[in-house]
Amino acid sequence: MTGLAVPAAASAHGGTRVVSRLAGDIRVSVDALAVRSGDRVGAVDYTVTLRRGRGDTPVTHARVKLTIAKPGATIGPLV
Repeated sequence: MTGLAVPAAASAHGGTRVVSRLAGDIRVSVDALAVRSGDRVGAVDYTVTLRRGRGDTPVTHARVKLTIAKPGATIGPLV
C-alpha cells in the first residue's frame, strides 16, 4: 500500500472518499481505489488531498504521514 500527497490539480486516481477531516486550518481528504488483479484486490491506491481553510486553496507542499487501521490490524505509518 502506498500513501501519496499531491496537489489537487495533479490528483489523477480518485476512488471512494474514505475520510475527510479538519486538522487545524487544513482539510485532509483520503480517497481509496482498489486495484484488481483478476478476481482479487492486488493493491489499494490512496490519494490524499489537502486544502487550506474553508476554501478550495490546495496545499501543494506538505509532508503527510498516513496510517491505515482496521479492527485487529494497523498498516503504517506510511510517509
